[in-house]
Amino acid sequence: MKKIGLIFTLSLFSISSYFTLSIFHEMQKTEQALFSNLQKELLKEAKKLSLAFQELENLSFLIATTTKQSDLKQVIKPPISSIVELDSQKKFLSGFGYDEDGHVHEINSFILPQTEQDTGWVLIELNANLRTSKASYIIPTNWNTLLVITYNMSTFLNDLRSFNFGFYTYAYIANYNRLQPPPKHSYSPFDRIKNTSFELKFPVLVNWSLVITGNWQDIYPYPISMIHSFFALIFLWGISIIFLFYTILNPSLSKPKALWTISFLFDTLFSLLIIFLFIDLPSTALKTAERTASSRKIQQFFSTDPSTILIPTAVYLDSLTFPNDTSFLISGFISQIYPKDNPMEMGFLFPYQSSEYNLSIKEISRWESSESITLLWHFGLGLTAPFSSKFFPFDKRIAQITIWPKELHKNIVFFPNYVNFTSFNTLENPGLNGRINPVGWSIKTSNFILKNEPPYKFFNPSETDTPITYIFELFLVRDFLGAFLSNILALILCIFVAFLVLFIPRDSLLDSLFATISIFVGLIFIAVTNHSSLREYLEVSSFAYCEYLFISFYTLLLAITIDFILRRPKTLTDFDKNYILAICYWPTLLGSFTLMLTLSIF
Repeated sequence: MKKIGLIFTLSLFSISSYFTLSIFHEMQKTEQALFSNLQKELLKEAKKLSLAFQELENLSFLIATTTKQSDLKQVIKPPISSIVELDSQKKFLSGFGYDEDGHVHEINSFILPQTEQDTGWVLIELNANLRTSKASYIIPTNWNTLLVITYNMSTFLNDLRSFNFGFYTYAYIANYNRLQPPPKHSYSPFDRIKNTSFELKFPVLVNWSLVITGNWQDIYPYPISMIHSFFALIFLWGISIIFLFYTILNPSLSKPKALWTISFLFDTLFSLLIIFLFIDLPSTALKTAERTASSRKIQQFFSTDPSTILIPTAVYLDSLTFPNDTSFLISGFISQIYPKDNPMEMGFLFPYQSSEYNLSIKEISRWESSESITLLWHFGLGLTAPFSSKFFPFDKRIAQITIWPKELHKNIVFFPNYVNFTSFNTLENPGLNGRINPVGWSIKTSNFILKNEPPYKFFNPSETDTPITYIFELFLVRDFLGAFLSNILALILCIFVAFLVLFIPRDSLLDSLFATISIFVGLIFIAVTNHSSLREYLEVSSFAYCEYLFISFYTLLLAITIDFILRRPKTLTDFDKNYILAICYWPTLLGSFTLMLTLSIF
């Protein structure tokens, strides 16, 4: 019998090892392919940027050598955003700038960027995450002064945005340190599992390089099949370790310590599986993959459809509340810039407005220039946004504010107005008042999203309908401590009390059948009351996976009560003190909870 157990254990370890190596090998091949492709794309973009900067250098040379000092104002036009003249000591003399409305204005002061170079590129702020897009070049003139020519690099910013794969991956231009060795990159599957960060660099100019930073989750989100494989892998290794200990402890299984060891191993395995399931990797992978695909399609759209009318749009929220689990209330401001050369109906629509709440949109300001009209509205409304509370109290919530133009047939696209914000880093919550604190929730990130789908996707869209939808998205997580104390803590205490009841000595006063059943009935009453309160808190239509723990507890408590009634030996033995029940208590509770959780999720 011992040999059979040993052979079975070795077979389990062999299967687990083979399965692990197969998964790791598949991950490594995918990582190598993705990383190589990313390097090729980055090298291609670096060469493109290098040529662009060389053209701007040539333009700077022409301005400095052929233009008269009195004609500097006349040469300012896109992509030039400003020209500043300095004396030989680099002190400000004069300057002119080009604003968004196409007007050239005089500059009265200027701060030179800190640099060790006397001439050349002294500043390049080209960052796909912060949405900065300018570069400054210093060149001497024929009249013994220096010109600081600043260029608008927004065209190249759109190219860098194609490297925004997921949530934390972005490209930018940075100073190039030749003394610093290039970062080493490995294709170890453990890097993917740990979701380690990576950084790639390619020289663009003598002192500048193109850099992309991010982590593996962005460029290689786990496929659903891989997540299922990980779950099976944890289960296989857990069962293999348990059988190994079972084989080792087999001669002493009649002793309580050996049984407690096996019980502890089962508890550990089920706990790991529960943690893995509650991480909710499938939804994260799907969300990242969807965002990646949408980002690339939008990049392709803007490069192939120049007829699109872009309306810079900025959203700023100053209040957010959740009256229920199917809607939320918001208020704030929206600013937009409309061109005068293409008349259209100005304004916007909220397609997912809730019929339970009134809509309030009020124009509070308007600015006009020779080329555009800028409007500022204040709005307040309720939006429908049902979400799933299955992973309560570790659930997450996404509040999306979708905005449509009023004339979809004119191929109008609302585009985030990057000028309105100092940073577009999602962790810094752009477009959000820092004092917003919705009850029971914490805001983690906010972001402007262009989704690659037409608004009326349930109809066949015409050729002129806008193919892109503007969305301002908030990502929130539930405040765990409050939810746990009010809804889960009482159940946890009941579970531990029921476990301790099993250690009541058989010869004690509390060992009577009436006393034991009374304790269990009291625990069931507390658990049912707490469960009912949780159901009211989550609403009737919602179902949380933590409710399976209540069901497992009810079933286990009923089984223990029946066992107490049927098994009442008159003589005392080593196991009369409910050792068997106590040893099987946690594996049975956690095992049934894990089984129901697995069947529901997978």
